[in-house]
Amino acid sequence: MTVRDMKKEREYTLKHHLIVFLLYVIGSMLCLNVFTLLFGMDNNRRNRSAAENINLLNDYSVIMEDVMGKLRQYTQYSTENEEDYQQISGELENGNTILGELFSHTNDTDTLRSL
Repeated sequence: MTVRDMKKEREYTLKHHLIVFLLYVIGSMLCLNVFTLLFGMDNNRRNRSAAENINLLNDYSVIMEDVMGKLRQYTQYSTENEEDYQQISGELENGNTILGELFSHTNDTDTLRSL
């Protein structure tokens, strides 16, 4: 082997090592990007679910405050108006529907227990 052949072989090996190194770096970066994308999508899904639960709790709270006010008014003035009673019953049913929807959205036992 001549010096020239050895030099070509050495260049080829250096090129080969650089290409392999770059492929490993690019492959690692792609894997990290895919992992980050998947983690972000899962995180967004969880955040949307939490926002839906917060909105449902807010709706439930507003309905219950309204029901409590009407119930207080109904008992204080002791009106025997069937319409007021039906309205209170209807709003309680709406509250129960929202609460049932909230129960179907969450799996967290602590949240279910507190509700």
